Amino acid sequence: MNSGKIKAVLFIIVFLLVTAVVASWFVSRDPAESVDPNAASAPALPVDDLPVVITPEPTAVLITPKPKVTPTIPNPTPKPTPVPTPVPTPTPAPTPEPVYGVTLGEGSFSSQYGLGIDLVADWSVTTLNASEVSVTVTARVYSGALSSGAMPLGINVGGQYVTLTASAVNYGDTGMAYNRLGSQTFTVTAPVGQLTEIPVQANWQFNGTYGGNDIPVLECGGYINVSR
Repeated sequence: MNSGKIKAVLFIIVFLLVTAVVASWFVSRDPAESVDPNAASAPALPVDDLPVVITPEPTAVLITPKPKVTPTIPNPTPKPTPVPTPVPTPTPAPTPEPVYGVTLGEGSFSSQYGLGIDLVADWSVTTLNASEVSVTVTARVYSGALSSGAMPLGINVGGQYVTLTASAVNYGDTGMAYNRLGSQTFTVTAPVGQLTEIPVQANWQFNGTYGGNDIPVLECGGYINVSR
C-alpha cells in the first residue's frame, strides 16, 4: 500500500472520530440550560383590563319586492273605412248584326295537262246565312286557236253534280286566251265557327284533237277550305 492511500484512510478515521465526539456532546447536554432562570416574565393582566370582544347581533334586513309594473298598451285608433269608389258599369257594346252576301274567298283550279290546252274552274264563296254559303264555279278553256261545238260540261261541288251544255268555242287567233264554257252556283252547308272543306270538280267532254293530240275529256278540281 502506498503512502497516498494510507493518508486517505487516516483522514477518514480522524473525521469519523471528530463527528462522533460532537454528536455525543449534543446528546448529553441538559435542555434546561438553554433557558435563563433570571429572566423576568411578563406580568399578568387583571381580568378587568382584558379586552372585551363584542359580537354584533345580526340585523334583519327587510327587502320589499318592487311591484310588478304592467305596461299600458294604448288602444289602437281605428282606421277609417275607406269609401269604395264606385266603378261605372260598362255599357255593353251592341251585338253587330250579321252581314251576309260577303265574299269569303275566290280562286281557281287548272288541269295542267301540258298539251297547250287546259280546263280552268274559277270559284268564289259568298256567305248566305249563319250555316250556309254559296259557291259559284265558272268553267273556261285556255288555249290558242280553237273551234269546238256545244259539248257537255259537268260541275260537282260538295257532292252536288250538274251537267251543263257548254258554249261553243270559235277562237281563231294564234295567241293564248280564255274562252268561257259555263257557270253554276251551289248552296253548301258551312256553319259559322267551323272549318268546312268543299270539294270542287269540273270536266268538259271535248272529244276533239288539239296540237295533234286526241283529247276526249279535260278535267280539273281541288278543295276549298271555308273558315267562318
